[in-house]
Amino acid sequence: MCATNRMRMLAVSSAVFAAIALAAFGSMSSSAADFRLSLPGMSASAGRGEKTIPVKLVALSSGTASNATDRLAGTLCRDDGLTIASRPSQRLDEVVFDVQEYGLYALNVAAVAADGSTNATVSTTYSVVPVVKERPREFGTCVHFQQGKGQYPLTFELLRIAGFSRVRDDLAWRRVETSPGRFSIPDSADALVARCEEYGIEPLFVFGYPNKSCYPGGFSGKHFPTDDSTRKACAAALAFAVRHFGARVPAWELWNEPNCADPIDDYLPLLKFAYPAVKAVRPEAKLLSGGGRGPGGGIGGGFINPIFKAGAQDLQDGWSIHPYTAPHGPDHGYYAPKSGTIKVGNVEQSMRYLKSRADKNRRSDGKALELYVTEIGWTDSVMTEELQAAYLARAMFLFRRHAQCVPVYFYDFQNDGTDKGNKEHNFGVIRADYSPKPSFQAMAVAASLLANRPFADALLDGDDCRIYGYGKGGSADFYAAWNVGKSWKDETAPDKREVQVVLPDGNWKLIDWQGRTLPVIRAPDGQVTLKLSVLPSYLVRVR
Repeated sequence: MCATNRMRMLAVSSAVFAAIALAAFGSMSSSAADFRLSLPGMSASAGRGEKTIPVKLVALSSGTASNATDRLAGTLCRDDGLTIASRPSQRLDEVVFDVQEYGLYALNVAAVAADGSTNATVSTTYSVVPVVKERPREFGTCVHFQQGKGQYPLTFELLRIAGFSRVRDDLAWRRVETSPGRFSIPDSADALVARCEEYGIEPLFVFGYPNKSCYPGGFSGKHFPTDDSTRKACAAALAFAVRHFGARVPAWELWNEPNCADPIDDYLPLLKFAYPAVKAVRPEAKLLSGGGRGPGGGIGGGFINPIFKAGAQDLQDGWSIHPYTAPHGPDHGYYAPKSGTIKVGNVEQSMRYLKSRADKNRRSDGKALELYVTEIGWTDSVMTEELQAAYLARAMFLFRRHAQCVPVYFYDFQNDGTDKGNKEHNFGVIRADYSPKPSFQAMAVAASLLANRPFADALLDGDDCRIYGYGKGGSADFYAAWNVGKSWKDETAPDKREVQVVLPDGNWKLIDWQGRTLPVIRAPDGQVTLKLSVLPSYLVRVR
């Protein structure tokens, strides 16, 4: 059985694959006092077959002839037990594998002495994914570069491979205005936007957070501006940032989850200063009100509805929402019978309700305000990593069906820490050490298939199973299929289910959530039997 310490990540993709080796340090074996192995830097190899993985052997002290490393040995292990061994190498800085299938692998490398003993070992995960030739335009993720997390260009290489086209990060007011009336942009924000341009990714900044060092009296009992002079100062700092970045940052979100602010008494007065200040320096810039607050993270519009009622539609170009359903799945979500708006919090109901709110509360120029989902995600501190992957992938298909063209930012790209018991540490699709979770594999495969295909039809759309088709011209050329599993509607529902469906004419291949091809068996009457799990599988038309 192949073990993994889940250190750093290797992600692969190119015209068919690309190999990315990330820096990692493994724990030494008890007999390895003199050596350490690492998987350093960024290296890429092209082609479907042979993959060369660079390895660094570090001598910690002078070794003796009896334990000197003679060779490197490695294995790639699949979750179904398939093991790929490395070929013997004449070098001590690489191992070579012949990788022929997509999937999430465990990679183990050992430094082996002439007598067969092991000097040092390192373990990581290895993600082999299809190339995302057309990244889904609306799907993004939250990054924390402005909090000191992430690496260049490493994080952006992984964002590209996973298929993300947008990122959302913070730009704190206190970092733009470090003393009253003196503005500057932190180098880290400039670096982020420059990398976004390089990788074809659209940045969204959340501007705000208290600036008590400059305005100690402007936040009376709250982490939010409470007087007009402080609001005006916040608006001036935001306008400086908008002018600085220009078209490079198309949209700005004003504050993140302003839970401490009253929508009418606190937030609306800030909008009255911020919106005209932004438009004065760049009329094309979009200012989004930070409506991600309320039950379920704002799923019922608990923050934006009072602002609509106050007639403040002309003080924003759109608004943000955080329709978390965690720990429940995106299909059925949670049941809130006492809610004043929607009784069921899930992707379908929240998007239907919030889009109707936008349609009924248009600006004076007749334009509907844009809806942005700037956070949604699941932490695997309270569920398995596989279930997190299932929910994230399924959410991609549900949003494309019920909210096409609505930007969606999955929270978040990289774990914020290593404490498995801390839910805030475990929202990422990669771990803090850059190793991929099943979520990375699942989302990359889903993105490669979905691309920008609109929803076409549903073969099944019940409480227990979903089979959604996507394709241009109203004709599906691939279907995503899954079993919903346990929910508030059925807490005893099985994780797996077998269904029979009739596919449209043509040749179809079956692909699992990791991207591996499975056999498709048609009955004489044309029906296909599918064994569905909570992780999606895919039927792809072969032309």
